[in-house]
Amino acid sequence: MAKQTEQNSYPQKYFLVPEACRHFGLKLRTFKSWRETGIEIPGLMKVRGSNYYVIDPIPFHTWLIETRLEPATQNNKLHNRTPKNIPLRKEGNNQSREKVSGVDNGFKSFATDTRRPKPNIPGLTL
Repeated sequence: MAKQTEQNSYPQKYFLVPEACRHFGLKLRTFKSWRETGIEIPGLMKVRGSNYYVIDPIPFHTWLIETRLEPATQNNKLHNRTPKNIPLRKEGNNQSREKVSGVDNGFKSFATDTRRPKPNIPGLTL
């Protein structure tokens, strides 16, 4: 197991790219777009003889805090938004289900169908 310091304690010495994204709370697509746009990511190293990249978490975390993260303020979109008014559903409202065929009375015809064909017998009335 990797040697851990008090200031930077990570569960392992190197992370694979998807593991690092999960650990640092990034989307994998965000990380890939940084690489595609030519941003130099510190701590990213290619494993020789394979198509894997690993990330050293100490320089990556330092770079992430210094260049990519911004403090939360009242002007940020998340903190400045107003919540949506979502109407609550009324419990016990069966009218919407009755309008859909086959949902409420799909099997009623089997159990409670009392209609019978009238026999064609002359002189018999029902």
